[in-house]
Amino acid sequence: TLPDGVSGDEFAAYLAENKKVILYPGSMYRPDGKDINAVRLNFSVPTEDQIDECISRIAGGLREFIK
Repeated sequence: TLPDGVSGDEFAAYLAENKKVILYPGSMYRPDGKDINAVRLNFSVPTEDQIDECISRIAGGLREFIK
């Protein structure tokens, strides 16, 4: 869950373009497709080191995105 008022759709697009991290916005998991302040991460395939790196990129991206 992202902070209130943060678009999951816009944040997911920002991360893909600027941090080379792909995640799915919460809107993809809603029957009405409504943009919400949520994203979904896949952590079943990457190694622990890759997960750590991606979490770091996501955290830094979120700090940049909400400024």
